[in-house]
Amino acid sequence: MGTSLTPDFWRLFAVLLAVSATLTFVVSALLDALYVRRLRRRRDRQPTARTDGAPDGRSPTPAHRTPDRPPAAPRTAHPIARP
Repeated sequence: MGTSLTPDFWRLFAVLLAVSATLTFVVSALLDALYVRRLRRRRDRQPTARTDGAPDGRSPTPAHRTPDRPPAAPRTAHPIARP
């Protein structure tokens, strides 16, 4: 025998649905605000830009020529390259 869904059930269902949607929205907005605050604090803590670099932000030394790593060998065509 099946059960009937009473008006009280639907009323409670609507209330619980509204509460869960509201709670989801509030928690999402709170976490988003905390994440943005963390990003801003991290950005504010970074040291200021140095003036000895190039104006576009690149360093004067290419990345492949660091003191830890010797310069890379020049790339050549693959020996089985098709014309």
